[in-house]
Amino acid sequence: MQEATDELLENIRKTLYYRGIHGLDSCGRIGIYFTNSPEEAKFYDEKIIKAYLNPKKALVSETSVDLAEMLGLSKEYDELVGTGRYIESDDLLSRKGLKLGYDTFVRRGGDWVVVLKPDIIKEVREESYSMSERPISPHKIGADPLKMPVGAIQDELNLLLFDGEFQRACDATDRELLTIVIAEPKAHHFDFLTGKTEWKVRGKWKRPDEGFDIERNVQLDVEFKDSAEESIGKRVIQLLRAYNTKVVSEKVLYARTMPIEEGTL
Repeated sequence: MQEATDELLENIRKTLYYRGIHGLDSCGRIGIYFTNSPEEAKFYDEKIIKAYLNPKKALVSETSVDLAEMLGLSKEYDELVGTGRYIESDDLLSRKGLKLGYDTFVRRGGDWVVVLKPDIIKEVREESYSMSERPISPHKIGADPLKMPVGAIQDELNLLLFDGEFQRACDATDRELLTIVIAEPKAHHFDFLTGKTEWKVRGKWKRPDEGFDIERNVQLDVEFKDSAEESIGKRVIQLLRAYNTKVVSEKVLYARTMPIEEGTL
């Protein structure tokens, strides 16, 4: 395998990358695609995101076919591509890359990269995001989540869900449970959460031909405290919607909050 040299990694870190918001990854791929060309990004969507990337371990290839060969997946990859299952073929490579500890695939000498771990993305906005825009009381809503960098969304979610001092300032005493159900290959997008309970679950749907479709999912549960106005829970859902748009790219992200009436804890 050809791993990226320190020099190439440093060049990538210094490069400003672009991505169409509804680009290839919005189709459900695990990997998040970036290009150093805004014109190429606009091919997928006129609305683009600018970001710097901070890869630690990257695998270099000229094409996806070359990458599949490096990962020992040529046969499986060719079968998926040959039957038009392009998303599955990309995810096949991404899962193997993650298993081997890579956070990025690099192509075209760094002109085109596929990010496997979203925490290396540092989004750039035209206007700066001030930490003072975070909510400081149940009656103050923070910045528009869609205008916030990915890292700021992650930080605020951890603040809302886990920061006891913040919850006391908001007079948050009501016990609530946040539940997120996500396809298993995308569960790593929520590794940034400070604490959570993970359950392996599956979805099952009956097809018209009397067969069934089975989907492997992960259920994430987080207990937190909310105010009487439920302002924290509402803000959490707003942030999760934006995070899905920017990173996860589920057509519909399943997330909900519900009160905990009784319990042993």
